Amino acid sequence: MMVKSMNIIEKLHQKYFDLLTDAPWYTYERTVQQVVAAIRSITNMSYVSIVIQKNWSNASGHITEEYSPQTSQLFREYSRIYLKKVLEQIHVHSDAALEENMHIFDVDDEQKEQDVFHMIPLHISDVSAGYLMCIYKENEHSTWFIQQLQKNTEQLLKTAKWVNDKREMNEKNEFLFELTSELYTSVDQTFILREAISALEYVYPNFTYTLLLSQDYQADDSLPIQMIEYSGDYTKRVSTDVFISGDTRIEKGLEEESYLYTPLPGKQGIYGVLQIKVDKGIQLPEEEIHFITLFSNVIGEALENAILYENSKHLASDLKLINEVTHTLHSNLKLPEIISVIKKQVTNICDPTHIGFVFFSQEAHSKAQQIDILQGSTPYFFQNEGQYFIEEMISIAREQKEPLFKADFKTDTYELPFRSIISLSMFHAGQVIGIVTIGHEQSSAFSFESFKIMKTLIQNTTLALMNSVLKDKLERAVITDYLTKLYSRSYLDEKIDLYMEVDSEGALVLFDIDDFKHINDVHGHQVGDQVIVQVANILKANTRKHDVAARWGGEELALYLPHASIEEGVRVAREIRKKVEQETHPSVTLSSGVSYWNLMTNHNVDTLFIEADKSLYKAKERGKNQVVYTSEMTSEGKSRQSVSKENKRNFK
Repeated sequence: MMVKSMNIIEKLHQKYFDLLTDAPWYTYERTVQQVVAAIRSITNMSYVSIVIQKNWSNASGHITEEYSPQTSQLFREYSRIYLKKVLEQIHVHSDAALEENMHIFDVDDEQKEQDVFHMIPLHISDVSAGYLMCIYKENEHSTWFIQQLQKNTEQLLKTAKWVNDKREMNEKNEFLFELTSELYTSVDQTFILREAISALEYVYPNFTYTLLLSQDYQADDSLPIQMIEYSGDYTKRVSTDVFISGDTRIEKGLEEESYLYTPLPGKQGIYGVLQIKVDKGIQLPEEEIHFITLFSNVIGEALENAILYENSKHLASDLKLINEVTHTLHSNLKLPEIISVIKKQVTNICDPTHIGFVFFSQEAHSKAQQIDILQGSTPYFFQNEGQYFIEEMISIAREQKEPLFKADFKTDTYELPFRSIISLSMFHAGQVIGIVTIGHEQSSAFSFESFKIMKTLIQNTTLALMNSVLKDKLERAVITDYLTKLYSRSYLDEKIDLYMEVDSEGALVLFDIDDFKHINDVHGHQVGDQVIVQVANILKANTRKHDVAARWGGEELALYLPHASIEEGVRVAREIRKKVEQETHPSVTLSSGVSYWNLMTNHNVDTLFIEADKSLYKAKERGKNQVVYTSEMTSEGKSRQSVSKENKRNFK
């Protein structure tokens, strides 16, 4: 019997050697089938089967069976009952437990009472185990034979599995290389994500997986893509930890399922986490974890390439925009024109529902005095509620000196017509000189990319804004009187000369403060200056948009009324005379002279002033505090007339 057993083992050796030689050309399942067929044919056993379970696979197991033609249907059914139990054992127990559960079973079938059903455990690898199950005549094979059969079969299957695993890994690596070549040549993030998920479905069709990304991508909603959530939930916390640390982790879930978390790294950062859910009882081998890690690296680097490309496009576009805006703003534009250019760009970038441009003086002690809301701002910022909001933004700007970017801004003191907000400070010489604030009625309306380009835009336009403000102040300083802030005499001359070229008529009023020397002698020159300022303010308050109010010299002021009749000039002069007498403190009076021109008269700037000055002199002669006018109508031959305070004639 021993010689017979040795001969059978020798034949198996030769057959196994042939199978091992052919192993690189066959799948592992095909090799197992050939092993089962070899055992049954060489040993002449009536039944042989091999059951193998891959612990990291979701498959129920691999079963290969061989029956002799004489095996009864009853026994076949009987063997399948054991097969079911074996599969359950392999799925639940470790290799050590399989060793302990090796048994020999007697078969109670009357026709087969001399047969035995033998379950021989096979330890193929750390993550792969199974059983060799066979039926043979009792006492036909010795214990030595069974041990040799077990040993040689295990060795063959181990080697075949190693060869098969290497071949599969090579195939996966080739697949990964092709995927890498495809993804690295694309700069479309949506395409990269779609192809990555398709590759996961191909390689691991039985797994559940999710791509947890650090940024919101406009991808297909059907794809298993989510944003990383920073939460106390266990699984969310683990994904956050992996994203921060960059380490691969395996964690148990609430229902004993396993989760594999591997980061999606690039060269400059981590762009998300790949989460793979593994069912209960399944263990991923190290080589699979290594492959998944490589797979994740490819996704991460491909995403990084696409993101950097998009950022470079945005950066180039932003630089072009900033260059164009800067070039436009430095084209000697006025402040309203600059604000219009900036407002247009801000609207194109962010599409806000509210926008405010605010300038203020750092030296001013009163917040109310320092606020200057520029034209171009939306109506809300000119209302009381808008004033409160602006004061709060100014306070934040001065304290923090940092941009404010809020997706859902709220305040307890007053209601806001917007929820999203960006507020950017304008700096000059290290000081905050103003703010630009935009808002949107919806929350999270502004993206971070919009915020960044807004910040760059304001930084690059602040100098142009400040230059325009300073230029405007300088121009006003040249053409205005430093004390009264009225226009200068030279500016008045220029404007009258211009109006005489384009207009058809106009009136000039000269004012002189009566007994002004007495005011200086009694109250002092400082009070005298204050009186001049009071009269100037009354003059400004009673002029139209295109009227030109100026300081003519000393206590003398002038007002030119374009496209006005002599009657209109006298009416305005009377109103101002009355208000000066009523509203100044100490109270003063005015003497006024009015001159007039139209296309029928032969006037220039000098003659218009000479006539107004003569009328003023007449008013002084007639007792002061009155209006005297001149009117020269050549066609009607009218002579000069005077109108005193007591004259009852009314001019409509």
